[in-house]
Amino acid sequence: MTERIAFDTTRYSHKTGFVNDLASFAIESSVDLPLEKRVNPFVLEVTKDGRVINSALGPEDVSKYYSDSSELDRVEKEAGLKIRDCLLSEPDGTLAAWISPPGGPLEHEEGRIVVGLNKESNNTKIAESYGICVNFSSQECLEISKSLSNYTDSKKTINNSEDLRGEVFIIMPPEGKPWEFLREHIPADKIWDSIESGQASLIKQQAVWDAVEVAKTAMQFVSTAQSEQDHILAGALAESLMRSKGWNISSGPCGSLNSELLTNSGAFLHSHLQIGPEGDVTGVKIEMGNFVKRCGECRKEINKVIKAGYKCSCGGTYEGC
Repeated sequence: MTERIAFDTTRYSHKTGFVNDLASFAIESSVDLPLEKRVNPFVLEVTKDGRVINSALGPEDVSKYYSDSSELDRVEKEAGLKIRDCLLSEPDGTLAAWISPPGGPLEHEEGRIVVGLNKESNNTKIAESYGICVNFSSQECLEISKSLSNYTDSKKTINNSEDLRGEVFIIMPPEGKPWEFLREHIPADKIWDSIESGQASLIKQQAVWDAVEVAKTAMQFVSTAQSEQDHILAGALAESLMRSKGWNISSGPCGSLNSELLTNSGAFLHSHLQIGPEGDVTGVKIEMGNFVKRCGECRKEINKVIKAGYKCSCGGTYEGC
């Protein structure tokens, strides 16, 4: 499989990481929402034994989550490790900012910015962090980077927007006012309003609640998956169930949807939910099929998704692919 899968279920052996990543994926990929509602809050923390973890994903150091599968993966890993090191080595009040412009190897239609603020919470050093979807052009991303670089020790100037993907800007904001500083240098007032008002955190909480309900069904398929196709099916089911809860997820910067991969292969997923008396999902029936244009025997038009065993009016039986 050469495609990058946006929600890759092969990564999950436990429910915690599945739920959090599915919630984050739903927020960032619901492209019909305004940008201020597509902010993904998360927290990195330093453990007593020196690991940097995202407890919503599990106890592993975040350095374990990065892939080396492609050059883009390796560049993004480099940036992620710089953010990790910033939390370990820089004092409270430090900002880390990463800018990923549109375009690039995956032809991103929009950009991403990740910001993290080092602080102490309950005697634990954390980075209050946000993944932000933005509609800045590549040139605008470059201009933002030039503005931020004036406040870094290196004063590094980047002239190619693609070079931003591996760069992290480490900044101590003047007068200790991080959000005012970000408003001044990254023109996205509605996004900063969402973060400061707590709206972004409330949206993430709702997405997590929805993902918890989805996981009750979808994790059964993840835990029993034996093949790549099984995992794609499980991911497509999770996507379908999140859509039923109002998250209009689509493919984009994070990669292809599992449901798209099924469709591109000629297969279709149909999930029929069994709803309990209180409106909760008590079961699910999954059917796979293929879109068939004409009967292979009489050439009569069928033009619908059918499964093996389907009988045409001529008596011909579809054997499947």
